[in-house]
Amino acid sequence: MIRKRTKSRSYAIQMLYTSILTDATLECIIEDYRLEYHDKNQDILNYAESIFTLAYNNKENDEALIKEFLSEHCCIDRIDILELCILRLGVSELFSKEAPYFAVISDYVALASSYIGIKPASFINKILDDIKNKFIIELEDGRKASN
Repeated sequence: MIRKRTKSRSYAIQMLYTSILTDATLECIIEDYRLEYHDKNQDILNYAESIFTLAYNNKENDEALIKEFLSEHCCIDRIDILELCILRLGVSELFSKEAPYFAVISDYVALASSYIGIKPASFINKILDDIKNKFIIELEDGRKASN
């Protein structure tokens, strides 16, 4: 059984991917997904909408941060669109502190593995983990994430 947050993250990936491919507005994409998934759990859709909106609105900041952690042989324009969607959502959600960092990273790595394979999932894991370590994302109980 897929957890609610995992399902929300999966929907958010689809929404962000759609926004890039169609160049549709934030409101249009949310409305389309609400219509398509109207029979689904509203908590799942609400969380998906929340993290999608966050990543959509933080595109420039998130991509600038991701660029900092790429090797000198890699540029952001060469990253697969789906990988970039997952990275942007992961970065946005890490800084939102809505969920523990380990759950965020674990879910996005698992989703990446199922969508695009193990090698891209490892890349996503490294980038998100490096960002978590640099910014010392805190656990919900106030403890610091260990490096």
